[in-house]
Amino acid sequence: MPEEKKEVAVRGINEYLNLPAIRENIESAVGKENAQSFISDVVACVQNNYQLSQCTNKSIMSGALVARSINLPLTPQLGYAYLVPFDNKKQINGQTTWIKEAQFQMGYKGYIQLALRSGQYAKLLASDVRKGEVAGYDPFNDSYMLAPVDFEKRIAKDDNGKLLIPIIGYYAKFVLMNGFTKELFMSAEDMMNFAKKFSKAYRSDIQKHTSYSFWSTKFEEMAKKTMIRQLLSKWGLLTPELEKAYEFDMAVVNEEGNPEYVDNQPDDTEPTINPMADAVEDIEEADFREIDEFPMPEVFQ
Repeated sequence: MPEEKKEVAVRGINEYLNLPAIRENIESAVGKENAQSFISDVVACVQNNYQLSQCTNKSIMSGALVARSINLPLTPQLGYAYLVPFDNKKQINGQTTWIKEAQFQMGYKGYIQLALRSGQYAKLLASDVRKGEVAGYDPFNDSYMLAPVDFEKRIAKDDNGKLLIPIIGYYAKFVLMNGFTKELFMSAEDMMNFAKKFSKAYRSDIQKHTSYSFWSTKFEEMAKKTMIRQLLSKWGLLTPELEKAYEFDMAVVNEEGNPEYVDNQPDDTEPTINPMADAVEDIEEADFREIDEFPMPEVFQ
């Protein structure tokens, strides 16, 4: 990409954030003493992602404010939270047009970070499960009997890079400081069906043989994130930060400040190429078959 074109895009978001009315809104949200650092962070985030620089300034700022409100940096290498470009269908003056908007998306590590900050969790983890590692389930104690395979065998791959012991599912668990424990298991097949059902970007990738969505580029990390999301939202202790993270995860913030789940609108969005995908290091319900709409935490229902 020509440097001149990139610099023009960066100046656009910089100028927008420094408009008197916008700057005043930012100062009101993050504090006057933090406004400049916020603006610098947003500009740097956009500068490193050309596709993001083509999104509306409003959606970029709104998504960034969500990240700041829960104290998570948008640095892709950290894997806490991201701004992901999406082409969103809009009706403007009676005309249908595609508008590129920034979607706020939590990373797997972001949920872990927020849970740790609460001081309420003694343990919180998510992992893939290999063939032979689940010995059974005890319904009376609501616990799974797990038998991990030897580490060397677990990481062994064939000449084509395929795991010799296949992944059959995903497991998540938390232990609260008061001793309360909850576990979840989901088969690999159900996770695949879940991704297809709730991510238009992933469905589009499958149909068009593209790799634009995180589900395509980092399926295992997204699966772990899904397990963590469901575990925390249904049975965990949710701090205000965790509640907000769950509410705005995978959403574009609209003019009223409310989340719009653009990746779950079958006819209204299209995934756009995501340059951040390769930088991501870590990126839902007891019975997933009962889900028939985009899942929301009980506290918001």
